[in-house]
Amino acid sequence: MSRKTARDAAVRLMYARLQGSNSDDGAVLETMGVELAQQDRAFTDLLVTGVEAHAAELDETIKRYLKGWTLERIARMDLCILRSALFELMYSDIPESVAINEAIELAKAYGGQESGPFVNGVLSNFVGERGA
Repeated sequence: MSRKTARDAAVRLMYARLQGSNSDDGAVLETMGVELAQQDRAFTDLLVTGVEAHAAELDETIKRYLKGWTLERIARMDLCILRSALFELMYSDIPESVAINEAIELAKAYGGQESGPFVNGVLSNFVGERGA
């Protein structure tokens, strides 16, 4: 497996929780047909718990980079993807380009037609301002 698979699993777990699932993460992953190697499961858990621990800060950050949108209007899957990517950008040593690229790919896979460009715009604006 890979970190790509671990990110995918993490975003799907976050989405399930956002939708009200209170099932054990292992059971949710099994239902999704996802099997993770031990190190990938650890990375998935890090993302999920990290996003939950920093959700308020991540949401405030997302709000700063929304243009003509509110947090409530964002598709729930796009919100999960943005939170996860911002967590990586803010709290890990993952290269910015990797975090953004992976988020865009997830948005294309699970979001609507405009999800990829939307996620890219928010994350690129964050990185651009942070680097300035």
